[in-house]
Amino acid sequence: MFISYAQNFEDVILWRALGHVKKGFYIDVGANDPVIDSVTKAFYDRGWQGINIEPISSHFYNLKNMRIRDINLHCAVGEKEEETFIWECAVGDWATMEKSVIKDSISNGMSGIYHRIHQRTLENICEEYATGEIHFLKIDVEGFEKSVLSGANFEKFRPWIVIVATTTLTSELKDYQELDFILVSANYQCHYVDGLNRFYISKEQSKLIPAFKYPPNVFDNFISARVKELEERLDKAHDQIRLGEINSTELKNVYQSRSWKITKPIRILFHCVYQLSILFQEQLHFIKNILIALVFKVLRMINKFPSIEKAILILITKLGLYDKIRAVYKRKKVVSHEFSYGLINYRFSYLTPRSFMIYSDLKIAFAKMKKENT
Repeated sequence: MFISYAQNFEDVILWRALGHVKKGFYIDVGANDPVIDSVTKAFYDRGWQGINIEPISSHFYNLKNMRIRDINLHCAVGEKEEETFIWECAVGDWATMEKSVIKDSISNGMSGIYHRIHQRTLENICEEYATGEIHFLKIDVEGFEKSVLSGANFEKFRPWIVIVATTTLTSELKDYQELDFILVSANYQCHYVDGLNRFYISKEQSKLIPAFKYPPNVFDNFISARVKELEERLDKAHDQIRLGEINSTELKNVYQSRSWKITKPIRILFHCVYQLSILFQEQLHFIKNILIALVFKVLRMINKFPSIEKAILILITKLGLYDKIRAVYKRKKVVSHEFSYGLINYRFSYLTPRSFMIYSDLKIAFAKMKKENT
C-alpha cells in the first residue's frame, strides 16, 4: 500500500503517473520538512533521490540528517544569482521573498524576521547537480513561484512534470496566468488542478496525461501517513487492552484457586500484624513526644531555682545523661536562659562532682556580682 505524506495527496497522483520509473529523480524547491506534508518522502522511501532546496535553517538541517542520498541546498531560488533577504514567519515554519505576501501576512497580524540568504537560479542548480532525467519538479515558495520559473532553462532541462503551488497561506486564489505563460511557452500544458497546485506535463511526455484524469481515489490503494499513525496507535491501545484482559483473567483464576482460599487466614493474620505494628509505632512516637515535652517543661521550671539547677546538673553528670539531654535540646532547638549556661553550653563533663560543684558556685557568685555592679 502506498503511504501518502503530502498535504493534498500530490504524491499519490505523481506515483500513479511515475510509479513505473525505477529510482527516479526529483527537484523540490521549498522542500520544507523532510516528512510532514512532504511531496518527495514516499518517493525517497522507494529508492528515488533528488535535490531539496530549503531556505529555513531548521528544515534544511532536518533534510540534511534524514535525506542522506539527496542533495540538500540551503539557499533561495529566484530569477538571478545574488545575495538577498528572505522573510521568515514566526508562526508556521514558512518563509517567502514575495513582497505582496509579506505585506498581507503582516496586515493579518503575523510577525516575522528578515534573514540574509544567497539566491541561486534553477538553471545554475541543474547545471551543477542534474545529470540525467528530471522526472518531476515541485515549486512551493509562497508567492515567489514566478521568479523561480523565470530563472529556469526549460530548453536545456526538461522535467517530465512540473507542479506549481498557486495558493499561499494568506490567499486561497492566486493569479496563475503569468505562470501559465512561462510554462506554456516552454511546451508544457496544465492537465490537473487539485485546488492547491497546477500540474503541467511536458509535450514529449504526453503519454502521462491519462494518469491525471481523476483525482486520488480508492483505486490508488493508498493511505495517509497521519491515518496510518493513528491506526498504529489504535492497534497498540488494543494490544494493551487485550493484555489487561489476559492479566485480569489470570488474576481471577488465582483468586478462585484452592491455594488462595486455603491461605486466606494467613493473609488476614499478616494484615492484622502489619496494622498493629503501624499503630504501635504511632503510639510510641506520640508517647515519646509527650515525655520530651514534659522533660522540657520540668527543665524550664528548674531554671528558676539555681540551687536545684546545680544539684540536677551534678546528678545528670554522674548518671552520664548530660550529653544525651544536651543533644535532645539541640535537636529540638530549645534554648533556655539560666539553665542554658549549665546544660547547653556546658563543656566540662570530664570534671569530678566536687570540681563541678565549685565551678557552679563560682558561676552563680559571678552572676550576682555582675548584677550588683549594674
